[in-house]
Amino acid sequence: MKILLLSLVLGLACVQEPQTEQDPTQRSRISGKWKTLYVAASNREKTSENGPFHAYMCWIHFENGNNKIFFKFFVKVKGKCIEISAKGRKVAPNVYEDGGKDKFKGIHVSENALIGYNENVDDEGKIPKMTALFGKGNKIQDEDLEKFKELMREKGIPEENDCPSSE
Repeated sequence: MKILLLSLVLGLACVQEPQTEQDPTQRSRISGKWKTLYVAASNREKTSENGPFHAYMCWIHFENGNNKIFFKFFVKVKGKCIEISAKGRKVAPNVYEDGGKDKFKGIHVSENALIGYNENVDDEGKIPKMTALFGKGNKIQDEDLEKFKELMREKGIPEENDCPSSE
């Protein structure tokens, strides 16, 4: 389950990576505290209350010239919140991985929102499509929410599979 969650988080952190290693501006926009606001998946069970992608983001941090990225988030396991710390390494421009074979892509970053997309082969060999919207606080701009919903439509994720966070 940790690998599944990390793949989604890594995908979100790839959003608008700096084009040069000397550009700390984008890293500073992404590094910091984040809250899970919405998660959606083609298979709603993946993001439901006890699903493997029902996670609560705490923070993201870039380190070492943007070649490493660290995360802290919580997941609910058997009714208990468990803290997970994870890291990924840069393997290509805009691509970070933890050693897994996941397909993930950052889509959008604004001053207060982070949106991403992930595909991950599950235990049954199926590939659920997932999107997530993180915010710097509890409120986001209408424009960011609309971009999240556009991504859901683009990826064929039904709007009823949109799962607001219950942090």
